[in-house]
Amino acid sequence: MAIGLYPFLSLASLASAAYAAKLLKESMAGKLEKLDFETAVYSYLIGFLILAGMTLSLA
Repeated sequence: MAIGLYPFLSLASLASAAYAAKLLKESMAGKLEKLDFETAVYSYLIGFLILAGMTLSLA
């Protein structure tokens, strides 16, 4: 459905999957003290990686 919508290099955001797994593991363990901050950092990381991938695909 969304194939062709984003350039191929925008898949670089998949590099953040390990960070997402860490967040999931911590939230399941009940470590919720810094979860809001960590989720915000994760959002910026994904946005930066998508932007970098789209920029590299235009170059």
